[in-house]
Amino acid sequence: MSRGGLPYGLRSPGPLPGLEETIRELERFLSGPPEAGSDLRSFLLVERYLAMALGHRPTPLRRSLDRALCVAAGLAATAGHRAEVREVRAGPPPGPGRHLLFFGFPWSDKRHTGILEGLLGHLALEEVLAVTHREDVFEALAAHPVPRFLLRLPRLAPPAPGAARDPGEARTLATAALLLGAATRLLEELRPRSVLTTQDFHLHDQAFARAARALGVPSVTHQHGMIPPEPLSLYRFLFSDRMAVWGRGSARLMARFVDPARLWVVGTDRFDGLRSPRPSAERDLLVLALSPEPGDGNRRLVDAVSRGLAESPVPALRRILKLHPSMDPGPWERPASRAAGGGWEVLRGAGGILLPRTRFLLARRSTITLDAAVAGASVLELGTSDLGPLPGLLEELPESVVEPHAAAAEIARRLADPAVEAGVLGRQAAALDAEIEPGCAAVREVALLRNL
Repeated sequence: MSRGGLPYGLRSPGPLPGLEETIRELERFLSGPPEAGSDLRSFLLVERYLAMALGHRPTPLRRSLDRALCVAAGLAATAGHRAEVREVRAGPPPGPGRHLLFFGFPWSDKRHTGILEGLLGHLALEEVLAVTHREDVFEALAAHPVPRFLLRLPRLAPPAPGAARDPGEARTLATAALLLGAATRLLEELRPRSVLTTQDFHLHDQAFARAARALGVPSVTHQHGMIPPEPLSLYRFLFSDRMAVWGRGSARLMARFVDPARLWVVGTDRFDGLRSPRPSAERDLLVLALSPEPGDGNRRLVDAVSRGLAESPVPALRRILKLHPSMDPGPWERPASRAAGGGWEVLRGAGGILLPRTRFLLARRSTITLDAAVAGASVLELGTSDLGPLPGLLEELPESVVEPHAAAAEIARRLADPAVEAGVLGRQAAALDAEIEPGCAAVREVALLRNL
């Protein structure tokens, strides 16, 4: 599928504006007619936004978007303009009217694939088909006797010497053009009843949500982590028609960005198996969890918490600095071991191992605060004036939102009086119902899908 001799969507809209202007332009695009679906700027914006959210410094686009699109057209041309779709059928050929589930994450990442895998277990075989671009997911889906498709993009050859000093932006655009064309052709052929993605702002997922939008196919995406409250939250860019959220708290935050009628409060099954019966007295870990932050925000966070622990020590607890899986532990080993108050052991990932033993979890608002609350740990959310405001995840527990330097004193208060700690844990458990709708999310969502 091409326009003006270029692969899908490779046409020049002019220079890339600044971030805020681009955000406003993207909002206009999302509120406009689906014919705008060939515009590729949203793919570029999202990739840059994600890089910034993870604390990386995106390479500035030194040339105009015209130039990046020109290089992208050359890259796509070397790939033959089209992506290959390989199909393996199970049973009769899929007819129209099925729900298409697009799996965009590694099968090992159950935080994400678990959402759609749960739906596979509750939809009838004749109601569903599965699409992925990942070999590991394609093989794992063999356990489900449903029609499945593997999307294969051709390799993009490196540009000729001197064609682009930094082809990163151009390669993103070329990949987006190939993806959008492949997703459009596949949806035109399969004529699904709906398209579901785990989320809709990475390249592959966005391509399927965008193709569905342009073709008038209902689409649903999912809350896959905590919804940030910031006014420039990426979640405001909802390419799908609807979003399935975890609870009323998520719906309230999303309603600031999108029409509440587009939200389905279904709950989430991702926390299944996290609940731990281990009592507080048998938990021996104090965990400070870090998520990617631009700049030196995490350093200031660790320093402030450590200074507080030096003044109000909690010697009975082993101190763990848990890094987000995307973070390199190397730069943290030495400063963590020398931090005030006794230092920290550094671990990356390993949340499932730590949570049953965690007595206190300190973190900025993130999914691990919910993980820990579900697992029965006592959660303290770190709100700081210098890192920006942080509304409490557990809105009924104002004592659980503290400045980092005051966290140690609050921990000591709870340790000194078991009744205080038990009262907080009881209110914390009750407050989870506002964040996670009770019941099986997959069953609730399947009922909504059948009424589309």
